[in-house]
Amino acid sequence: AAEATEGGFSSLLDNAINEFKEADKLSDIDNAQLSLGNADDLAQIQINMLKAETMLQTTVQITSRAVNAYKEIMSIQV
Repeated sequence: AAEATEGGFSSLLDNAINEFKEADKLSDIDNAQLSLGNADDLAQIQINMLKAETMLQTTVQITSRAVNAYKEIMSIQV
């Protein structure tokens, strides 16, 4: 919460996007290892995939809420 107030919404969104990118890369690596038959820990692969999916959903929700807030602010008559 303190990070969000210091850097503003832009840094919060950048943070969420960067975390998603990292999780997605890890998930892609796990998928490649699984495809090649080099996977040892299937549970960890599934956890990494679910983390990436959850981070994507969170990023989409943050973006959606920001757009809705922007639209609401712009519709206010002064």
